[in-house]
Amino acid sequence: MNLLRALLAVLLLGLGASSPAYAQDLCTSSPKPLTADYPSGGVISLSYRICVSGLSAIYWDSSMTYNDVSFDGSYRISGTVDMRLNWDKDAIGSLTFRNGPLTFTVGGKQYAVTFNDLTFSFNDRFQLQTTTGTLTINGVTVGADNAYLAYLLR
Repeated sequence: MNLLRALLAVLLLGLGASSPAYAQDLCTSSPKPLTADYPSGGVISLSYRICVSGLSAIYWDSSMTYNDVSFDGSYRISGTVDMRLNWDKDAIGSLTFRNGPLTFTVGGKQYAVTFNDLTFSFNDRFQLQTTTGTLTINGVTVGADNAYLAYLLR
């Protein structure tokens, strides 16, 4: 029995010594984009990748493409935006939006919105703590604001 334990210890030591010092993220991705049609018009498609990093960190990367989408008929959205949702220690730690532009058409007028690492950070009770990054709207860059979260998660 002691010989078996010694062999197991040597094997585990050898595996540990030959593996890199960092752990590779374990990930799974959507096999194909998920799509949804909306009654007021348009299609949204979502591609995602979920990864476990380390012992307690999980992140979800996604790309949402809006193709002439209208939720209620009052405006339309087209374009693609990327999002990262970070979990840390059993709570959502942050939500980040990148890229674009998303083109919003409201009352015949177009607004192009690009997300420049717009990040919302939360405490362990999912209460908004800080907002960083910027938005570029029709070529004008504006600073982060907590109010944007309500618009993005409607």
